[in-house]
Amino acid sequence: MNPEFERPIGQRSHELEDANEVLRRSEEINAKEMQTLHLVATQLISASGMEALYDQILDTALGILHADLATLQMVYSARGTLGELKLLGHRGFSPETVKRWESNLPPSAKSRGAAVSSSSGSR
Repeated sequence: MNPEFERPIGQRSHELEDANEVLRRSEEINAKEMQTLHLVATQLISASGMEALYDQILDTALGILHADLATLQMVYSARGTLGELKLLGHRGFSPETVKRWESNLPPSAKSRGAAVSSSSGSR
């Protein structure tokens, strides 16, 4: 006989209740993240300047990912063989680290490839 049928109904019922609770919590988290994304989208429309927009994107990403560090960079592909990365915003990094990123050094082929792949995939 199938072992699933041999387990007491009460035990299976308890497992289903636990699974439903996990699903409910996941849905709550997703709903909060969707509210945050909606707020960001609304603020994107009314952002007062690009720096305010970048700040909002960074703050939202940190909140959703529960992260302590973040950077927002843009690839300028027309500059140089591999293009150039420009630091648009940052959170949580030391001034020395930020200064290195602000020097606009060419990205490695790997980092540029990842940036270009992710940006072309979202179009």
